[in-house]
Amino acid sequence: MTHVSGATGLDVLLPLRERGARRLATHPLQTFPDVDGAVRALPGCRIAVTADDDEGFVLGEWLATELGAIPFRLSDDLRPLYHAAAVFASNYLVATTAVAERLFAAAGCPIPPTRCIRCRRPRSTTSRGWGPRQPSRVPAVRGDTATITRNLEALAEHAPDTIAAYVAMCRVALDLAVGAGRLSEAGRAAVAAVLDRWDDHR
Repeated sequence: MTHVSGATGLDVLLPLRERGARRLATHPLQTFPDVDGAVRALPGCRIAVTADDDEGFVLGEWLATELGAIPFRLSDDLRPLYHAAAVFASNYLVATTAVAERLFAAAGCPIPPTRCIRCRRPRSTTSRGWGPRQPSRVPAVRGDTATITRNLEALAEHAPDTIAAYVAMCRVALDLAVGAGRLSEAGRAAVAAVLDRWDDHR
């Protein structure tokens, strides 16, 4: 017996196991907006496989391979953590883009907000070789407290409900920048001091 929930473990199938069924959980690391999109996206996508034993893992890997996907084994107790990573990679990326589109529109961007997002992509992490270990030159990475302050003041005036998200992501960028050697601890402390002053506005 199998299920395809990313965050759910094998425990939901325990009643069936007690009746002699074998448990398998698979999850494609891919979003499917509709059936046609799923058919196109499945080949080549990665599929997490969780099972009670090696024979179950082999079966799950075979099923994934038959779909043209790339299977990988995932420990049952780590499925919620894996799914949290997927949420960051997909849902929160969508949410961040939606906030950016809203702010572009509020700023009077002369082209549709979705075009604004596409205009930024050529300078994005993928085209410039930046990524989690080499964060882009956002204000937090530069230790640019003046720009961060201006950003937050603008958000306070035009979109105060986005301040918490800005501060949270800024703190993440700080950690990445220090870890990559792009920002000193003193620089991090200076930016953190600015962010701390905005905690009451969140």
